[in-house]
Amino acid sequence: MIYGWISPLRRPIFAPLIAIALSACGGGSESGGGFVPPPAPQGAKIDISLADATGNSITEVNPLRAGSFTVRVAAPNGNPLTQQVVTAETSIGRLIPQSGTALTDNNGEALFVVQADSIDGAGTL
Repeated sequence: MIYGWISPLRRPIFAPLIAIALSACGGGSESGGGFVPPPAPQGAKIDISLADATGNSITEVNPLRAGSFTVRVAAPNGNPLTQQVVTAETSIGRLIPQSGTALTDNNGEALFVVQADSIDGAGTL
């Protein structure tokens, strides 16, 4: 009995309900609001260096000398990018922090330590 008077209303009510649902989904805006994070800056500059404990540039890590692996991230205009997640990995040795991720500081620098492990050979950072 109730179905008899609801059935004709289905079509006129369905379209406005879909419109309301779609408009409530949100989304990004030019100001970076919404559910989607703002895009990374295009053309970011990345500089990588490996140094020993005294700050001297090195090209290898051995059991007696760990390396300080610094990643500098800057915007296209040269300003440092702060609080950016940097991911690093090594094919041989140990990376500290073990997660392989670090945040850039106020100078746009993320610091990792690379230590030799028990495997001899060459690897990549």
